[in-house]
Amino acid sequence: METIKVKLIHDSTLPNPRYKGLVHALVTIYKEQGFSGMYRGVFPTIVKQGSNQMTRFVVYGEIENFLTSMHPDKSLSRFETFLCGFTAGGASVLVNTPVDVVKTRMQSLNAKQKYKNSIDCIKKVYMEEGVLAFYRG
Repeated sequence: METIKVKLIHDSTLPNPRYKGLVHALVTIYKEQGFSGMYRGVFPTIVKQGSNQMTRFVVYGEIENFLTSMHPDKSLSRFETFLCGFTAGGASVLVNTPVDVVKTRMQSLNAKQKYKNSIDCIKKVYMEEGVLAFYRG
């Protein structure tokens, strides 16, 4: 569904959108691209979700351990818990933005014409737009 969502969003920005809604988009994409068209970009989506959760858990845990070691006889305060979560969330955005850029580009309407696969997408973005393109948006 992530691929369909991205295609619908991209389509809605066009002067003459093709899709009339979710069901129409599903049917049209299936007819034109087959089953694989609905799952284009699924690998970067899996990587994004996995690295997102990994980053959050690791950063949260490390900050929690550090703060707990400062006063081992007490539980973390609400502010300290907030600080752990806030920092972990921010770190996950920094780590995952490049993956999200690749995911979104692989799921765009013209992805099949532009990229062979996710690695090709990474190479082209880097070569044509530079490393900062992975952090735009």
